Amino acid sequence: MTRIRWKSGLLLTLITGCFLLAEPLFGQTGLPSVRILNFVSPEVQYSLSKANWEFRYRPLQILYPAQSIQFHLMAGKVFARGSLKIFNYNILDSQGQFWTGIRLDQSSWALKRKVLFHWQIRYFYPLTKTNLPYAQLIELVTWKIHPQFSNGIFGITNLNFTPQRKNSWFLGPCSIWKLDENLSAMVSFNYSVPLGSQNKWSTHTWFFFWRFIWKFSMQAKEIPEK
Repeated sequence: MTRIRWKSGLLLTLITGCFLLAEPLFGQTGLPSVRILNFVSPEVQYSLSKANWEFRYRPLQILYPAQSIQFHLMAGKVFARGSLKIFNYNILDSQGQFWTGIRLDQSSWALKRKVLFHWQIRYFYPLTKTNLPYAQLIELVTWKIHPQFSNGIFGITNLNFTPQRKNSWFLGPCSIWKLDENLSAMVSFNYSVPLGSQNKWSTHTWFFFWRFIWKFSMQAKEIPEK
């Protein structure tokens, strides 16, 4: 008798937020001029738990108004029972620019799994002449104060390796709600920390970030051979 055995999981994630750009903010009188940039990025994550492979696809990542649309595709391997993940990360935008790179995710727990330390490193190398290399660091530390609720600190660091683009670091408090086993939400309010005296982007920017995750699993039935 031949049986088909496989197990996989599917996660649907909606990542949204907005940047509040205020300039001038310090050193001059009067109210600052505020410009809002909205950020939307749905993600589909498909995992093969038995083979320890994970695939992620962002069909539409938008920073609007009048910025760009990007398409993200990731394929990675899962190690150490999910605490370490290594991805090949590819990005194509609406202007014909293409990047490829690597993404490392690492998570660890402390104090009887009440404290979570999570970080990501992403490096992107340009494959077209018009774009530039850059890197991102994601930092997250949370304390579980309830089985369904955690508070902590969330940060995003953008690193550029050319003088044409400035570096930025957003840091602020966050809250995570685990509504049930398959549904969770995260909200964060970040203020930009200056990375350089001439970095106006970092000096005058706030970032509101929220994320919703819905997951479900699929498992094939065991079918006997006729």
